[in-house]
Amino acid sequence: MNFNIFKNIFYEDIILIYELSKKNPKNILNVKNNYNRKKSNLIENLNFLIKINFLNIKKNKIIIKLKSDSQLKEEIIRLTLKDPEYGPCLKSYLINFNNNDSELYYFTPSRSYNYETSALRDFLITFGYIKNQGKKFILLRHKILDEIKKRKFTPKQLEKKIKIQNEIGEKAEKFIFEYENKLIKKMGINKIPSHIALEDVSAGYDILSFRMIDSQIKQIYIEVKAVSFSNYQFHLSINEYQTAIKLNPYYYIYLLPVDYSLPRGFDLENLVKINEIKQNLFEDKNNWKISPDGYLISKKN
Repeated sequence: MNFNIFKNIFYEDIILIYELSKKNPKNILNVKNNYNRKKSNLIENLNFLIKINFLNIKKNKIIIKLKSDSQLKEEIIRLTLKDPEYGPCLKSYLINFNNNDSELYYFTPSRSYNYETSALRDFLITFGYIKNQGKKFILLRHKILDEIKKRKFTPKQLEKKIKIQNEIGEKAEKFIFEYENKLIKKMGINKIPSHIALEDVSAGYDILSFRMIDSQIKQIYIEVKAVSFSNYQFHLSINEYQTAIKLNPYYYIYLLPVDYSLPRGFDLENLVKINEIKQNLFEDKNNWKISPDGYLISKKN
């Protein structure tokens, strides 16, 4: 379960987006600019609100689905719990709270669990649902437990979640394939890239493209990852790793941030390209965090 999907999502940031959107519902660009003058983490919070279906953006216009400001927190938590990706994380965390015959519902997590769930924990603290008391966490709105007990996440919902994730990955590949087509034309290379992942999922890369290297046209091999702007976290499979080593230095990982507020859904300006992955990824401990198994990777803040 990936609790890091809540990273950098805070109530004070959400309320700012909400208030700016109400003032200027016809121009998302103005909302973004005004937000960035005051806060950071815009994309993470905006993506979250779009994903849980709190708001939608159509042709630069913002559509908010909340009817009453008085229930803002409750509505966001309700939609979060309903979402097939965020909901199971929220339920998994909050069912740890119990009252043990007292009036307070509390939970004392282990050090490792507290670290693993820190993004969700901080999210709930800013919403006023939990607070820290020494090593314990107190649940301030325990009525949510009644809703959680009713909420079930079926295999069908899991399939939907996996399908959505696969669709995002496929769209990212298509986006980069089009980008590479335009790029090599600008370079004057008379070649056409190939979308290899549509033909062979075992290849270890998604796109075959070209670069002019040492006055020669060389093939390059691109693995595309759709990532969160907050930490660029991605999973590199064993096959992808071995392929990267075999094809070094012509193997590239493209990390493409998801931005649902943009028409195509991706932020090309913040695309990160990595090649020679041993040196520029696994050995670069100043900029990248590698999980103990070596294949879950995220950017350090």
